[in-house]
Amino acid sequence: LTADNDVIFQADGDIASTAGAVAITADADNGGTSSGALTMVDGTVINAGSGAIALLADENITLGQVTTSNTSATAVTLTTREGGIVDGGDTGGADVIAGGRLVIDAVTGVGSGNALETTVASIDIDNATSGNIEISDTNAITVFKAVQGTAGNISLAAGGTITVDNAGGNAITVLGTGAVTLDANGAESDLLVNDGILSVNGAITLTADNDVTFLATGDIASTAGAISVRADADGGGTSSGALTMADGTVINAGSGAIALLADENITLGQVTTSNTSATAVTLTTREGGIVDGGDTGGADVIAGGRLVIDAVTGVGNGAALETTVASVDIDNATSGNIEIS
Repeated sequence: LTADNDVIFQADGDIASTAGAVAITADADNGGTSSGALTMVDGTVINAGSGAIALLADENITLGQVTTSNTSATAVTLTTREGGIVDGGDTGGADVIAGGRLVIDAVTGVGSGNALETTVASIDIDNATSGNIEISDTNAITVFKAVQGTAGNISLAAGGTITVDNAGGNAITVLGTGAVTLDANGAESDLLVNDGILSVNGAITLTADNDVTFLATGDIASTAGAISVRADADGGGTSSGALTMADGTVINAGSGAIALLADENITLGQVTTSNTSATAVTLTTREGGIVDGGDTGGADVIAGGRLVIDAVTGVGNGAALETTVASVDIDNATSGNIEIS
């Protein structure tokens, strides 16, 4: 379906195919900034069966529901040259349902102010100029790429495990002051950071109801924003909530503070900040210890200010934590040694 101006679907204007691709283009003649919105009224459904879906517009793309069982890396593609991707309503459930990847290129936001509800395998999202990227997924999801070219935020909440993985480099990037927030909800939901997360000046908050695990390539960086990582956010008990950094992983907050919280052990790669406050780095475990995960890159904790630790089963017990900090404030409750070098 193609129009040189707008494309509009009423609630009863559904599109369906059992296996054929569905492609819809508004502003096919590229008529300028006031030409080419693609609008699905709440309740409209585009169902491609196992086919791919591609929506292209110049202005906003407003979604009812688009759905496909297609498992490819371009299962659903939403592209707007000058607008945003907008949630048109919640009739029928998620806005985008796909067996494969949701690919979005937008200019003025993706679910900005009203998160897109998705049930997809993975996302690849670029937003260029203004607005936030806000996604709420019902299940487990992989972030192949999420890039915010402006000061807006990136927010992803999921009803399952979140995996950050694009096979190398930073998977999530905010180029301005925007914050990055990832939240994996559910008793068995983990956060797996296999590739990097960068916010140039904004805060980074990572949360999972179960474990948080960083591979050596899963570095986290901000030049000035606070970094907070929390495992076992739902208080799931003694077997839930380890925070593990592989040897070689680096969490660098620039001049921001760093706070790591878990229920089980916190295993350190390297955390570093120039922050000079009395809470420059805070490590808190409710039932476990603080463990040295390896010596790649030097000291485990580097800070211009104080390192504050609350642990239960030891701090560097049997393998001393290497630190370069101004001062320490350490409590260990039940067992194990406190060993600092």
